Amino acid sequence: MTILSVTDASRMAGVSRQTMYDKIKSGELDRTPDGIELQELIRVYPNLKPLANLKLKAVKKSSPKQASPAVASPAIGVEPDIALSDEAIQEATQSSGTVELLIRELEWNKELLEKTNQQMAKQLADQRAMIADQARRLDEKDRFWARQIEIAQSLLPAPEPQRRRKIFGLF
Repeated sequence: MTILSVTDASRMAGVSRQTMYDKIKSGELDRTPDGIELQELIRVYPNLKPLANLKLKAVKKSSPKQASPAVASPAIGVEPDIALSDEAIQEATQSSGTVELLIRELEWNKELLEKTNQQMAKQLADQRAMIADQARRLDEKDRFWARQIEIAQSLLPAPEPQRRRKIFGLF
């Protein structure tokens, strides 16, 4: 089983440590002497946040002071190989808790990436719409000023034709 400190659990849950202690005091959240089990935290706070610097504690179900039944009484007929396989199963269970946490963190990262992509796509669409609007406004301004120039030119008097000077009276 994977154990978290109250501080790490409160960070993952996105609440203060005092809120975490209040949940423990009210009985909504169970706490072992070693800390808070990850499964218990997920039960109370299903939408946990991933933490980069998370320090997990792996705790065996039996304390080191207790001897395993296979070692304590080999005369009963329990072989030490079975006890070792139980330890292997326990280690696999602990590592599966870590694997579950890693899978959950990957899922969170995937969701975060999808949300970020959606936000970026929305921002890109907004920027494209803004650019298109600005281009339309510039075209309108160009047409307006072209029309103003046409009006101003129409108000000007027509140029007078230039008279040719006759050179030596011939031309």
